[in-house]
Amino acid sequence: MNYTREQLALALTMLDITVPANVTQASATALARPALRHMAEGISLSESTPDLGTCAFDPETGYTYEPREPGDCQMVRALKALYQLFGALHPGAPLWAYEEREARKQEASGRVRDESMPMVDRIAAFHEIALAHFARSASASLSARDPLSFVWHPGVQDYMRHYVYAAPRHARENYGERVFAVLMLSYEPPEKPFIDPGKTLWTGESGYTRGARDDD
Repeated sequence: MNYTREQLALALTMLDITVPANVTQASATALARPALRHMAEGISLSESTPDLGTCAFDPETGYTYEPREPGDCQMVRALKALYQLFGALHPGAPLWAYEEREARKQEASGRVRDESMPMVDRIAAFHEIALAHFARSASASLSARDPLSFVWHPGVQDYMRHYVYAAPRHARENYGERVFAVLMLSYEPPEKPFIDPGKTLWTGESGYTRGARDDD
């Protein structure tokens, strides 16, 4: 994954690191890794989860891990630190885990298609579905192996412009002409799409998706 100079500077600044004059991705990663590790050390984890035996489940990240395994704990703590950093950059942006995403999409899918409902409610339902896809895309972009990953994915507004135009036919066929018309009037098409046609995961400049299949 390639980062812009601005992204490197942002990541280091968020980690309270002075940005070197000639910062490179390699040097930024080397500086960020111990800083993220230090931040993660202050994050507490559950020792066990009922019905999982010796394993524990972290509801924020959706990871099941072994509390007695230092590597597992270090990975989950680092990921939770990245969630915090992403949340600080994008206040209110959802990073819902799988179960919550699916529940929200299922509940909203009926409302957005119901032509007897007021348009404001149907548009709100569409945005609930879109935010669930955003949460999947953003959380998949965060990697405990990459201490810079929290600056790679955009916030909700930038994501939405690309999301709406990634699947206009789907929006028209599944949500109806009136909802489709509102979306086309609400968002200008991006000059260059960073979500592949018919998909929901952010690709960025590189056309690369991180961490997950684009299937939910």
